[in-house]
Amino acid sequence: MRGLLPLICLSVAGYSQTANSSYSPGIDFAKYHTYQWATTRPHPDPQMDAKIREAIDAELAMKGLTKTGSKPDLTLDYHVAISQKEQWTSFRYNELDTQSPQQITVYGGTLGIDIKDPALNQVVWNGVITKALDPNSSKGTMARNLGAAVKNLLKGYPPKLRR
Repeated sequence: MRGLLPLICLSVAGYSQTANSSYSPGIDFAKYHTYQWATTRPHPDPQMDAKIREAIDAELAMKGLTKTGSKPDLTLDYHVAISQKEQWTSFRYNELDTQSPQQITVYGGTLGIDIKDPALNQVVWNGVITKALDPNSSKGTMARNLGAAVKNLLKGYPPKLRR
């Protein structure tokens, strides 16, 4: 039993994820009911791309959104940092200002989701979570961690607006 404790602590410590999200102020998220995928840069592994989409689809379905093939209320795009270090466009937390996005450095395994209102032609919600897909993990471990990561990331959607 003594030999398992360091392994358990290591796996818990190694799985610590950080999620941040931003949204466009003044948007009524209750009006959104349908979405469509518009992924511009899918995961290079088609099986992992499908798993990412399935995890996001499942979480959005639990939030009452339905995937549609035409005239969606929202379009979704996701990004995954595959390499050790990448530059992504990001927005200030809880203030999605598409006029002055900033560049941030993300590391391998980071997952980002952009949710866009096509009628407004703007991103209305953006989220990023670290350690969603550890590039050094086996595919099985990545798939297991993915569901928890997507759930954690989309915990911020729809945003809880202050009145």
